[in-house]
Amino acid sequence: MTTASATQTTISKATSAESIRAAVSAAGIVGMGGGGFPTHVKLDAQVDSVIANGAECEPLLWSDKALVLRHADEVVDGLVLAMEATGAGRGYLGVKAAYPDVVASAEAAIHRADPSGTRLSVARLPNVYPAGDEFTLVQQVLGRTISETALPLSQDVVVSNVASLAAVSAAVRSARPSTDRFVTVTGFVRSPGIYQVPVGTRLSDVVTAAGGTDLERPALVTGGPMMGRLAGPGDSVSKTTSGLLVLPDDHHVVRARRVDPLSALHLARAACCACGECTEVCPRNLLGHRIFPDRLMRGMASGLTGDVEAYAGAMLCCECGLCTEYGCPMGLDPRGMNIEVKRRLRESGFVFQPKTESTPSSYWRIKQVPVPRLTARLGLSDLVAHLELVGRLDPGVVRIAIRQGSGAAPKVVVEEGQQVRVGQVLAEPTGRISAALHASITGRIERIESGFIEIHRAGGAA
Repeated sequence: MTTASATQTTISKATSAESIRAAVSAAGIVGMGGGGFPTHVKLDAQVDSVIANGAECEPLLWSDKALVLRHADEVVDGLVLAMEATGAGRGYLGVKAAYPDVVASAEAAIHRADPSGTRLSVARLPNVYPAGDEFTLVQQVLGRTISETALPLSQDVVVSNVASLAAVSAAVRSARPSTDRFVTVTGFVRSPGIYQVPVGTRLSDVVTAAGGTDLERPALVTGGPMMGRLAGPGDSVSKTTSGLLVLPDDHHVVRARRVDPLSALHLARAACCACGECTEVCPRNLLGHRIFPDRLMRGMASGLTGDVEAYAGAMLCCECGLCTEYGCPMGLDPRGMNIEVKRRLRESGFVFQPKTESTPSSYWRIKQVPVPRLTARLGLSDLVAHLELVGRLDPGVVRIAIRQGSGAAPKVVVEEGQQVRVGQVLAEPTGRISAALHASITGRIERIESGFIEIHRAGGAA
């Protein structure tokens, strides 16, 4: 990872918006907080503010914290470049006040870039979940409410993850493509920590690098315990993989991901007590959006469809999981119900009619869920630790997914048997909302199949 100099991070107009977007597009940068939306498209806008999202609100994750601690200048430089690309007059680096070392690193980098403090500042965020949600973040930092189905652009804001912005700095300053990322490896591994991992590294190799596990039947969750997904050891790290959790196969976090919608519906019919707690903690409902998990649950449980607003509100679900993991006292799955209804509505061609304005609840701040409480509810408190940056992995094999984020998959421009070097283009964008793909190691392309490009490093073990 390159280091931006103080001269580079000082606010200037030396770099044109067009050249910034071109460099970002060539580097194949996507939203590395999980969304995977091509960053060059996000920067093709005119706004008054840019927010660097360093909230990292999922329990146990430390990747963004480590990045801001060790590479704050690059994050801030990327923020400045995003401001130049979008014409923004203000930039904010959002980090949680609960981590004073991260705050201190962020403030020092902000001061180096903008000594007068007229355009850049650190936004100290509460230690709540989901603070990193764009809707919540814009409300916290700027007091602006994003309405139903709208984007931060509707409030003259661009939000970008800190890892994406560090990649923007590397792309513009050094023409470096997006080929690796910081990944939190934690849970039941012998050497938990933050690892710099080439994109395409197999999860089994990541676990091995972290010392392996003593679990007889380990389960792997990529991302965080709230919004992450179950994965297999043969799956690989993508540009959006922020964490890898190794948990017992019978852990609650794992079992919750194996409940099918039909079973969840049967449980709702048998046990929903109509308490309304799922809606009370819903972050989008607190922002004034018309999403009502409790009413949806009652409708699904009774088989009635008369509450049209409740069913339509499923389209507004951000799938954060608070309703399920924190709100419901009966152990039911309102999130799963929302996701299933959303899927069915989309398949039917349903078009949601959003309100143009939303008004937050007067209680939205005090009803936000503290992360330590959520961590305890998930049964993960014993795994909380201040993790350190360990180093960079050097795998012998990478299996790079051709589709790395939102939008159209890029077109593969290499062949099996071809020798490639790290950073070489493997696939080119196929449209405006598409991102380039690059080799993350130097080696030989062994396979191109099933949506993956597999590269073997010379002398590396398969």
